[in-house]
Amino acid sequence: NNLLTVLVGNLYLLGEELRGNESAFARIKAARDTALRGSELTRHLLNYARGDETNESEVRPASVVHKLEPLLEKLVGSRIELGVDVTAEGYTVAASPAQLESAIVNLVINARDAIDGAGTIRVAVHEAERAKTSESQLVISVCDDGPGMPADVKQRVFEPFFTTKTEGRGTGLGLSMVRWFAESASGVVEIDSAPGSGTTISILLPLAASENGDTTCSKTIPLSVLPSGDERIALMIDDAEMRAMTQQTLSVLGYDVEGMSSGDMARDDGTAVHFDLAVVDADDSQDLIALVEELRRNSRVRVLALTARNIAELDQRNQLHKPFSLIGLANGVRGVLDGESVSD
Repeated sequence: NNLLTVLVGNLYLLGEELRGNESAFARIKAARDTALRGSELTRHLLNYARGDETNESEVRPASVVHKLEPLLEKLVGSRIELGVDVTAEGYTVAASPAQLESAIVNLVINARDAIDGAGTIRVAVHEAERAKTSESQLVISVCDDGPGMPADVKQRVFEPFFTTKTEGRGTGLGLSMVRWFAESASGVVEIDSAPGSGTTISILLPLAASENGDTTCSKTIPLSVLPSGDERIALMIDDAEMRAMTQQTLSVLGYDVEGMSSGDMARDDGTAVHFDLAVVDADDSQDLIALVEELRRNSRVRVLALTARNIAELDQRNQLHKPFSLIGLANGVRGVLDGESVSD
């Protein structure tokens, strides 16, 4: 996450310098958004391993499929026909956009490998009703015209590490993560397959209450309109590249930034009183909570923790998850200084 933070941060800064060059800016934004999706995938894998809940928001599956279509075409190759059938454009579900993307990509890769050559894959998004409750739900399905599955394989495909692929072609985690994602989003996964009849795997998710989902991985907002300030900030980050990128970003936003060790900040010699905010890499700190308490005793300096995990002992308003965007850092710093929520 530190590596991705440096990558994302520098791409944001470079994008600002080249905002007037439409072609270069578009390429930089694509690279930045890909890095952010990489971080979401890392978080997704960690959540899966720990059994944690997903970080949900309202998302339009139709928009996700349209955005993924160029990538999916490259994944399946020229010998496989990829079809997209979306009839529920405006509908939203409560789910993680990155995890939904990952689930769709996993299903398409499995369909591609099942065909093993030439054939057809269809990705569809449509509305349906639950048979038992008559409640509306959204169905995201991937269908292939491959050989289909025998009953014994069909019963086990969602088991972690179960795979029928040859060595080196799969881990057996793809479909189990699809099921975990669906269940985390209050949905289910259904499979329709038989030898000689192809395979259709469907994710069924309940519709969200509103239709205002935003599937954008990150917004592109000009630096000139971001929250800024002139307060003094102590930067406690051990990683040299991440510290340099964060310091440059905060300096561009107008803040007076100085690198500082946690030992220097915590000692009772008045050092901390010269700062308004301490930005701390929580993954470097041996005891972040003790440091926060020490700073509170010796001064009124506020703390913003940069972290790759959720810190239960620290208020959510004082945490900014890595890798953070320029927008997230600007909002986070200003939010803590003004006593408001961090928004990334």
